[in-house]
Amino acid sequence: MPSAKPEPIELNVWEIARDLLDKNDNNLSRAVDALVTRAERDRGVFEAVAQAQLRSLCANIVGRVWGSERSRIWHGGVTADDVEVIPPLSNSGKAIADIRQQQRALAVGRLMLMDFPLFGGLTLRDANRADVEQSADEYEMRGSDMLTKAKWLRLIARRMSSSKSVQQSLTEDALRSLKRKAEATS
Repeated sequence: MPSAKPEPIELNVWEIARDLLDKNDNNLSRAVDALVTRAERDRGVFEAVAQAQLRSLCANIVGRVWGSERSRIWHGGVTADDVEVIPPLSNSGKAIADIRQQQRALAVGRLMLMDFPLFGGLTLRDANRADVEQSADEYEMRGSDMLTKAKWLRLIARRMSSSKSVQQSLTEDALRSLKRKAEATS
């Protein structure tokens, strides 16, 4: 009787990452380099990493493009002076002028503030009030979180000498106390 085919070994990327962090003294950069090296040498690890992180990787790539576009729009949007407005020829003239504005903006390699992407995939031009308010709430929440972390890190820096590490300067309890202080002032 032939023996049954062995079950494939399921690799746990989380455990591999934890092990590499331990082996690299919790140094994120070295652990990442070690995981990349391991994945390049071991097809099973590569496939496990790819499977575990596919959605995250795709979200990261799309998010970076989205953020770059958003930044380009925010910092270099086309102004009314940059766009030649074609006089309306009929009742649909406004639509023709809008289309020509968009075409002109794209032709000069810049986008208008109307093209600013909102959370959820809409552009500002297509959003209603609720969409705009929802995106404002999202920006406010993310900004608040980043501001709190910045305040916390500033409080930590003020409590340290320039020659010592955080671990040499502060305890976990002190860090928690400073975190609460930063959160209370945000």
